[in-house]
Amino acid sequence: MKFIFATFLLSLLSIAILATPIADPIPAPVPIPDADPAPILLDERASVTCAVTTANAPRQSCARASTNTCPVTGRFALGASVTVRCYTWGDIVGSTSLWFYLSTSDFIAAAYVQNCYGMGPC
Repeated sequence: MKFIFATFLLSLLSIAILATPIADPIPAPVPIPDADPAPILLDERASVTCAVTTANAPRQSCARASTNTCPVTGRFALGASVTVRCYTWGDIVGSTSLWFYLSTSDFIAAAYVQNCYGMGPC
């Protein structure tokens, strides 16, 4: 009698387990796209025009001083006007690590420009 009762309980337990719905599988993580090296301009009105204070100032493809990792894409003459969209932090040039992202999709170190205020962060 005990054996029949134990068998009956095991049968009920098996049925209960089989009748339990299986939880939805955990969704696969969504891959994060590679970061774009160029910051996105959030507000066109935030652009500021600044004067270049260093002759032959380099404009670079990223906010790094090394031309091996961040090629020079052009140069600015002394007194040239540049349109700055936003600022970011990068390698130290002169005495600052502040860099500006330009409307030409390049960067210039803040050490090469003057009176450049009013734009937001990248």
